[in-house]
Amino acid sequence: MLRVRVLETRDLPEVERLHQQAFGQASLKFEDYIGGSGYLHSFVLEEADRINGYLVGQIVFEQVDLHYMAVDPEYYGKGYGQQLLEAFKNKAYELDGEILSLEVRVSNERAIALYKKCHFKSVGIRRQYYSDGEDALIMTHIIKS
Repeated sequence: MLRVRVLETRDLPEVERLHQQAFGQASLKFEDYIGGSGYLHSFVLEEADRINGYLVGQIVFEQVDLHYMAVDPEYYGKGYGQQLLEAFKNKAYELDGEILSLEVRVSNERAIALYKKCHFKSVGIRRQYYSDGEDALIMTHIIKS
């Protein structure tokens, strides 16, 4: 059975594996996101005791920031990313978040298409945002107006 739930300590090895696979970089301090308390929030997508995706972000008053999201490539195209985004948007709505923002590599066409499908709008470019010099597209979604 497929479900989205809050990140737990037992999920860390799989989340770190997915993060490395998706972003090719050293792990974040995912421990800081466990339990979704305070400003940091996290979700995993689990099916048959396997973590197939994760999302971590921050909700500070009205401002909501998506930090990272990844889905196992084996499950691309199944709506998993959309389910993670919906869980995060719902949490932000509960906490009176108004605007969800994110940065995405300009070359990441798959992610950009997902965000557009989920009603995000492109609002700008961050030049040379990534360590390799690639630009980031800034996208936002209005949660509450």
